[in-house]
Amino acid sequence: MNKFREFLKGGDLRSIGKANEVSTMIEDQQDFDRLMECLKDSDRKIRMRAADAIEKITLKKPEYLQPHKKFFIHLAKTVSEKEMKWHLAQLFARLEFSPSEKSAIRKLLYQWAADENESRIVRVFSIQTLSEIPGNSAADRKRFMELLDKIEQENIPSLKARIKKIRLIYN
Repeated sequence: MNKFREFLKGGDLRSIGKANEVSTMIEDQQDFDRLMECLKDSDRKIRMRAADAIEKITLKKPEYLQPHKKFFIHLAKTVSEKEMKWHLAQLFARLEFSPSEKSAIRKLLYQWAADENESRIVRVFSIQTLSEIPGNSAADRKRFMELLDKIEQENIPSLKARIKKIRLIYN
């Protein structure tokens, strides 16, 4: 039995439960790997809270993610839950990708960002990560700016606020 599962279960889906407590329990890669197992749990709340803890841990220890890169890439292609998507979008900025992996992740993030039916928080984190893992060409930059222009037209405050911050960095 995974010891982290007990801390992450129960309660309301809108609550992070004891994800903050779990994030302080991770002392090494082995602990992190055990927490990663919770992302495969059948309980949505456990998966969401594990992703939240992982996101917090990797702010200081991004190297813990790298052994799980292929899992995250696969998960991103199959996930439907908005909570997982917004955490994945943030985690992608902390991973090192091959050129082909980077291209695939950028394509996915473009899809999430441009989809008006997608959760606003998923879209915000998608455009943020796209700004942090930019393409390598002038065409990539132009495409990103066009995406921001298109999204800005929707006049959604949370998206407009993030775009404003990104434009300050890009200009």
